[in-house]
Amino acid sequence: MAAHRPHPILAEHFDRWLTLWRETCAQELDEANAVLMLEYAQHIGRSLKLWLGLHERAHNFVVPVVGITRE
Repeated sequence: MAAHRPHPILAEHFDRWLTLWRETCAQELDEANAVLMLEYAQHIGRSLKLWLGLHERAHNFVVPVVGITRE
């Protein structure tokens, strides 16, 4: 995924990809398999969006800075 970081990828690109994926699954697969493949695609899209910082929840993944107080 690091290879994708320097490219101008937007959240809209993933939305378009998912739309095309949904259409293709509907054309090529029976309903049960289309649903299954769409679930996989949605998971992949969410993961990539999070990794690239494009998902609306991406900003919630802030690692807190903590310290240890010793007495």
